[in-house]
Amino acid sequence: MGKIHEVLAVEEAKKTRSNAVSKETMTDFTKKRELFSGLVSVYTPVSDAEQTIRNERAIETSVSKRLDYTKNFIIDYLDVVLTKEEANTSEEASAEIIIEGEAITPKMSPTSLLAIEKNLREFRNLLAAMPTLPTGVRFEDDQNEAGVKVAPEVKKERQAKRTKFEKIFEPTEHQPGQYREISIDEPIGYTTEVHRFAMPSSQAKADMLDRCDKLLQATKQARQRANMADAKEQKVAGALFQYILG
Repeated sequence: MGKIHEVLAVEEAKKTRSNAVSKETMTDFTKKRELFSGLVSVYTPVSDAEQTIRNERAIETSVSKRLDYTKNFIIDYLDVVLTKEEANTSEEASAEIIIEGEAITPKMSPTSLLAIEKNLREFRNLLAAMPTLPTGVRFEDDQNEAGVKVAPEVKKERQAKRTKFEKIFEPTEHQPGQYREISIDEPIGYTTEVHRFAMPSSQAKADMLDRCDKLLQATKQARQRANMADAKEQKVAGALFQYILG
């Protein structure tokens, strides 16, 4: 990126867009989970006089695609913030983020590390809210669409109320037979349902949260190390006010 003033000029717009996309994703994860699932339903009647009916609700997007889309805006904004912060940073007050003994970033200033920590915490909230596959179901991979899991077919009987007459006693030469009207549930067809999901498993979600927590802890530790640098005492303010007061 160019000069500092150019960075400052785009920072606010990128922050606004990043926040808006993150908020939209949180809404999708918490209130629009149907976006990430689909259903194929086929009704097969018992009677040849009726037609087979097929209904399908397609998957609109996947959790992984939504996360990728969101992270790109967060990265775009965070890189601008870090560029601004590092442009005015002393090399002495800085530290790397270290995971399992390996540095995954260059040396960063405390303010940069604080910005990273803040954005990681916000992204963790999205991870915590993202929907996962239902538990207790043995899923298979969809052969036609990558990243989609298919649940076993479920078959349900569809019934309808029917009226019939039940004989109470037989007619005789002295009196007619007696009947009573009863209502019964009679099978009229079968519905098969196949549910499809574009969501991670609960274990995959737990693993992502665990990695995010480790990175948050490593970032906090890096910020603590960066803040251990010696502070050079400054005697500047007096000259400023001396100039004003004469």
